[in-house]
Amino acid sequence: MKPAVFIGRKQGFDRMNQTQVRLLWILNEFGEYLENAWDVPRSLSLPGLAESMKMVRSGLHKPLKQLEEEGYITKRLAHVVGGGTRKRQVFHITNQGRNAIELQIENKATHREPSEVTDRQISLFGREEFIQKCLSHLEKNSILAIGGMSGIGKSVVSRQISSRFTQSPSPIRIVDLLEGTDAAVALSTLYQEQEILPQSMDGISEFFNFQDGGQVFIFDDFHLLSPRHQKKMFTLIERCASVDGNAVLIVGKKPMSIPKGVEIFTLDALDIADAVLLLDESIPMDDRTKIATSLGGHPFALMLYEQGFELPEKQGDVQSFFEKSILDGLSQDEANLVAMLSLLPQPISVELSPQPEHISNLDDAALLKWTHFERRFELHHFVRNVKKAMLSEDEVRSFHQAYLQHLDTVEVHNDLEMLRLYHLLNSCNLQDIGEILDGHFDAILPGNSHQLAALFDSILEQHQEHELLNYYAALTALERNEVEEVETKLQYLNPQLRNEIEYQFYLQTGKQKEASQILEQRIESAESPIGKNRMLLSGIIQRMEDRLFDDTKEMESSDIEQMIEAIHLPDDPAKRAATLVSIAMIKHALAIYRKEYNKAEKIRKQLIDLSHESDILVQTLGYRSTLSQIGKNEFDSIFVDCLEFCKRLQHATHRLGLLMTLAETSFDLQTGHTEAILNEINQEVKQPHSISSHRIMGRWWYLHSKVHPKSRLMGLREASMHFRIGGCTENVKSIQLRIHRLL
Repeated sequence: MKPAVFIGRKQGFDRMNQTQVRLLWILNEFGEYLENAWDVPRSLSLPGLAESMKMVRSGLHKPLKQLEEEGYITKRLAHVVGGGTRKRQVFHITNQGRNAIELQIENKATHREPSEVTDRQISLFGREEFIQKCLSHLEKNSILAIGGMSGIGKSVVSRQISSRFTQSPSPIRIVDLLEGTDAAVALSTLYQEQEILPQSMDGISEFFNFQDGGQVFIFDDFHLLSPRHQKKMFTLIERCASVDGNAVLIVGKKPMSIPKGVEIFTLDALDIADAVLLLDESIPMDDRTKIATSLGGHPFALMLYEQGFELPEKQGDVQSFFEKSILDGLSQDEANLVAMLSLLPQPISVELSPQPEHISNLDDAALLKWTHFERRFELHHFVRNVKKAMLSEDEVRSFHQAYLQHLDTVEVHNDLEMLRLYHLLNSCNLQDIGEILDGHFDAILPGNSHQLAALFDSILEQHQEHELLNYYAALTALERNEVEEVETKLQYLNPQLRNEIEYQFYLQTGKQKEASQILEQRIESAESPIGKNRMLLSGIIQRMEDRLFDDTKEMESSDIEQMIEAIHLPDDPAKRAATLVSIAMIKHALAIYRKEYNKAEKIRKQLIDLSHESDILVQTLGYRSTLSQIGKNEFDSIFVDCLEFCKRLQHATHRLGLLMTLAETSFDLQTGHTEAILNEINQEVKQPHSISSHRIMGRWWYLHSKVHPKSRLMGLREASMHFRIGGCTENVKSIQLRIHRLL
C-alpha cells in the first residue's frame, strides 16, 4: 500500500496518495477560465491525464472519483481540442483543490514537491538498475544508445536518465525523428529557441565550436532515420557529443544503424514483480500476476489492458493480445482509420485525418500519441508496427489510395501536397507522377527537401530506372547541394533533362566552363524564342550576381552584353514589353556597376514612359541607384524611407534583394544599421524557395559573417553552400580563400 501524503487542512485532514496529489498538481496548472470553455486542452481529459501520470487509464478512475467526492475536482462534458466532434469527459480543479495546493506549498515540512512524486512514477518501477548502468556509462563516455522493442519504455527511461545526468539549468534537447528528418531539421528542433541556425554540415560543425557544454541530447525513434540522411546525422551526433560535458542518447527500436563505436544498451520487458504495479490496484494481486505474466511484462500492453480483455494463449505474445483484444473491438471504420494512420510518415493535424469523428474513440483506447502541444497525432509506434505488419501489399496500396481520395476533399493545408505525393508514390500509381509533380513540385520543395530526398530514395529502390522519378530526385538533390546524389540519377534521363540537370550540377561543382558549354547548347536547341530568352536572362542574372559586394575583382561585363544582344524580342506585345523591362533592369544594374549614373537615370526615364513615375519597379531601381552613390552623412535620411518602401514590395526576390543592398551599403558606410536590417529579413531568408533566393541567402550569411566575428567561419561556410546552389562559382572561390586564411 502506498504511503499517505498530508497536503493540508480543510474541515479536517485530507489523506491522499501520491496519485491524487499529482492529479491535483496537474489540474492546478490550468486556469479557471477553462471551466466554462467550449474547447478545452486534451490534458484535462482522462487520456491526457493518464499520459501525464504515465499510468493505465483504468487506474485513474478510483482516485478521480474520490477527489470528486471530496470536492477537490469537478467533471463535465466538453469538446477536446483536436479530438473530433464528440464531447468527452474532462476534469477541473475546484477552489478547494487550489487551496489545498497552496497549503501544501506553504507547509514545507508536510508535503512532497511534485518533482519528488514524479521521480517514482510507476512506469519507472523496475528500471532503476538499467538507469544507473546508463548513467555510469555516460560518466565515462559522452554517448550511448538505448534499443528495444516498441512500447517497452525507451523514451520514458531516456528522459529520466537525461534529467538525472544534468543538474544544471541547461535544457534537455530532444528530437523525435520522422522518416525524412535530416541533420538540419534535427538541429532546428534541438535548438528551436535560436533564431539563426546553419543548414550545411560544415556550418553545423562550426556551430558547435561556440556552444556551451553540460547539455543532454536525445535522438528518439532513431530507427526511422532514412539511409539517405544517415551520414550527416551521424556527424551531427558526433558534434553534439564532442562538446565537453555534453551527453547524447540515441533511442530506437532494434535493429537500427548507429555511429561506429557507440555502445547499445537493450531495454527488456519488466520483471513480473514490477510489471504488476502498472495494473489497476483494484485487481487482486494474483490476477495481476497472471496478467503481467501472460503479457510478458510488456509495459505498453499492460497500459492497454482493461478487465475482461482476452489474454494471449502463448506467454508474452503481445501482438496476439493486441490483435484480439484491441483491434477486434474496433468498428470497421475505426479499423480502416487505424490502417491508414499506420502508413503515415509523420504526425498529422485533425484537419488532415480521414473520419475525424473516430479520433476520440481511438484516443480513449490509448492507441494515439499526441505531439506539437497536442495539435498533431499519430498511432503509438507499437500499434503502428503491429498493424502495418498485418497488411498485405494489396491492402497497403488500397489504403494509400483511400487516403489519396480523402485528401481530394481537403481544401487548403500546409502539408497537403507533400502528403498527396507520399501516398501517390506509395500507391504505385506512377502514371500520374508527372502531372502532380509538374504542377506542384516547386511549391512542395521549399521546406520539404529532406522528406522528398528520403521519399524518392525509397521509391527508387523499387523503380530504379523511372525517368521522372530520377529527374525530380536530381532536382531535390541539387536543392540540397548533394551533388554525389545527382550523379547517380543522370544515366536514367533523356538528353534534354540530362542537360538541364548537368548545367546546375556543373555550376554547383565549380565547373563554370562546362556549365557555359551546356548553356550554349541548350540555348541553340531551344524550341521556342521564349524558352531561349528565359535561359539567356537566367544566365545573365546568374553571372551578374556572382560577385560579392566588397569584392574588388572586375566583373566581365562584355559576355553579359553579348548575351543581351542574343535575346529575341517576341512579336506578342505583352511578352515583348516584359522582355524589354527585363533587359532594362539588367542594363540599369550594369550602368550602376560601371558608375554610369546618368545612363542609369536615362533607363529609368524610359521605363517611366512605358508606365508612370510611381511605378514600383522604377522606384526600386531608383533606390538601388541612390544607395550606390550615397555617402555616410546622407544614409540616415534614406534608411527609413527605403525600409518602409521594401515592406510594400510584393515580389519577395525584389524585396529581399533591395534589403540586402541596403544592409551591404550600411556595412560599407559603417552606419550601425547593418545588424538591424539583417534581423529584419532573417525570417524570410530562412527558407529559400528558388535559386535566386539561395543567392540572397548566400549574401545574408556572408554579411552576417562580417558583422559577427565570433561565428565568422560558420557564416562563411553557410554562404558558400547557398552560393553553390545558386550557381555563383566566383563567390564560392572568394569565400573559400577567406576560409583558408582564417584556418
